[in-house]
Amino acid sequence: MRLQPKKQASALINEQKRKQIDEGVAVAKKVDVLRQELGSLESQHRQFLENSVKELDLQTSSLHATITSLRKEIVELEEKRKLLQEPLIKEWQQVEDAKKDLSQAQAQLVEKENNVRKALEEVLQKRKQMIDLVLESERIVNNQKKLEQEAYELFLKAEEQKKQTDQIISQKTEEINKKVQSLEQREKAILFVEKANENYKKLLDNKEKELVNKERRINDKYETLQRTIKRLK
Repeated sequence: MRLQPKKQASALINEQKRKQIDEGVAVAKKVDVLRQELGSLESQHRQFLENSVKELDLQTSSLHATITSLRKEIVELEEKRKLLQEPLIKEWQQVEDAKKDLSQAQAQLVEKENNVRKALEEVLQKRKQMIDLVLESERIVNNQKKLEQEAYELFLKAEEQKKQTDQIISQKTEEINKKVQSLEQREKAILFVEKANENYKKLLDNKEKELVNKERRINDKYETLQRTIKRLK
């Protein structure tokens, strides 16, 4: 059987109230527990404060006694200090004078140290310059050695080239001499042939002249013979 809406709403409200009451009871129980714990903590705190106050009172009383004793001791020491200071004034003045002398000596020492430092810096600078000069000299010497080595190698190459050139010149000279000898021989042969031709030409000319003369004589004889024959007829 289903409840009517109004009854359902009333039941829900009652249920919510019941839950709220239960939650309130639970919260009240927690509050009671917290109150008990707070009461216990407050009791412990009061006990701690009381014990602390007692301890502080004891320490304060002891501290006051110590302070009183120290004050008396300070007064006595002040009196002793005054008595002891009087003979120390002169010694203190001497100490001050010694401090001044020491300060002057320290100033002089600082000045000397500065002078020594400057001199040392100059020496180091000169040493660096000397090292640079030595390194530069070594570099120059190394370069010179390198140049000398290169010059020597070039000299060797030049000598080798000279030898090769001399050999080539010698070969060419020998070839030229051979050619000159061959040309001279050919020239001699040509001259010999030319001279032989010239002699042969002269011989031919002489032969030709002789033949011409001989022919002329024959012709003369023939003409003479013809004339003789004609006269004989």
